[in-house]
Amino acid sequence: MEHLNQRLTENESGELDKSLEDLEYMEWLPAQGKARWYKPSDLYAPYQKYLFESQATFLDIPQQFSQKPLLQYLKIKSKPEITLVVKHLLYCSENNFQVNEGIYRFLNDNASKEELKLLKDKKCLYFDNQYWHPNRVFWDEHPFGKYRRRLDEGLREFNNFFKNVGVKEKPDYQDAIEVLKEIGEEFGSINKVIDDKIENIVMECWKM
Repeated sequence: MEHLNQRLTENESGELDKSLEDLEYMEWLPAQGKARWYKPSDLYAPYQKYLFESQATFLDIPQQFSQKPLLQYLKIKSKPEITLVVKHLLYCSENNFQVNEGIYRFLNDNASKEELKLLKDKKCLYFDNQYWHPNRVFWDEHPFGKYRRRLDEGLREFNNFFKNVGVKEKPDYQDAIEVLKEIGEEFGSINKVIDDKIENIVMECWKM
């Protein structure tokens, strides 16, 4: 790889010898965690692996940054498609894996894309060591205790993404209804007496 990259960068035309063109279509490259060879088109460079680690196969060679010209020449992909990032986030949510905050920065930069609709009504927001549905968090204060969460203002940098997946500024009566249903299921299903803290939440819901 180092040799080919050097030949490429030393060639003023920015091309390899014609005899080496087949490298773009041959299965000759190693992949991380795999025991077979791959074509360049089957691989991603791991520069942004944290965005879609569960959804792609990554090139396994050292010092990839120094060999970027060769990787570009071979058409090895360096950036993920949005769908792969969305699917990786859902994969992490389903398995309760901590997600890299950079995923939300990437999705915020692409907040207008149709692919983000896949995240609506899904647990895709990771805070306090757990995943939350977008409709269970708010920017403003709420009276719902443990059943909902207020977002830290430091997360405003991801506001476009949060808004597009359904996060609201403040709760309304519909949220109060949903919380009452959850409390009813939690306590009513086993006829368990509620404590003072839960009773206060119930009364606040009825006020709304």
